Amino acid sequence: SQFYGSAAEEFFVLAEKFNALNCTSLILDLRSNGGGYVSVMQDIAGAFADGGQQLAMLSRDKGGREEKYYCKKVSDRSKRISKDTRVYVLANSGTASASEALIGAMICYGALEYENVFLSDYSKEYLDWLGSSGQDVKTASTYGKGIMQSTFVNSFTGEALKLTTAKIFWPDKQTCIHDIGLTVKDNGCTAVAAQWQHTLADEELRSASYREPAYGYISCRQAAIDWRSMHFCMFRHVCIRLRNSIFLDREHPDSVLVGNMRNYNRHCPSTLTRKGVSQSPRNYK
Repeated sequence: SQFYGSAAEEFFVLAEKFNALNCTSLILDLRSNGGGYVSVMQDIAGAFADGGQQLAMLSRDKGGREEKYYCKKVSDRSKRISKDTRVYVLANSGTASASEALIGAMICYGALEYENVFLSDYSKEYLDWLGSSGQDVKTASTYGKGIMQSTFVNSFTGEALKLTTAKIFWPDKQTCIHDIGLTVKDNGCTAVAAQWQHTLADEELRSASYREPAYGYISCRQAAIDWRSMHFCMFRHVCIRLRNSIFLDREHPDSVLVGNMRNYNRHCPSTLTRKGVSQSPRNYK
């Protein structure tokens, strides 16, 4: 669930599918994404930069020396997320570092509004279970990691030392969210009551979905990309997200139910009900 390996390549494959199906809204799930390689973030940020090679982030050390990191220039329009796309981001206390930097890049590019960042606001039951306060687990906030580590390798022994060397700033060159994170109070993000860190009801996705105008449902084609599993789904109308596998409602083929196949039999009934009609899900490929 982090920016490693082929995450950027997978994103561009999904972006092509998104555009091929003429989707107009995107839900980007960065919950519990602790970040990863800056280079992967730079590549993904390029999809939101309208074909330009814009600044993705800036690092600044204690001596004031700066290093600029530019997003990937995405020449292929089929791999870009258009400025006309409505983008929603799901985030929580585990959203950190490079994933926070990606949110910052999208905001600075004008691809994302603060109010469309949905933050998990954990229930008292969950906080009591953790034995922590909301401040300890940063409820209704992202983690707030805005520093960069550099690795120094001893070429003789092969040993390495990793040191914190700089602060990370968004493309506006002013915003550093270290020890702060994205919050409702400071940034105007949207808090969503979440009973648990990961729940079958998935209140955050519901809230992002219901932001669409017509009848509380998603009235246009929309896509969801989940970095915890890199699954991708297209849907119209209502979307109930359970966990990472994808099911398709037979009677309503424009609706998608997303759930975890491993936990499906244990946590869910044998059939799923939509608008009072009981239906059996099938795998959606």
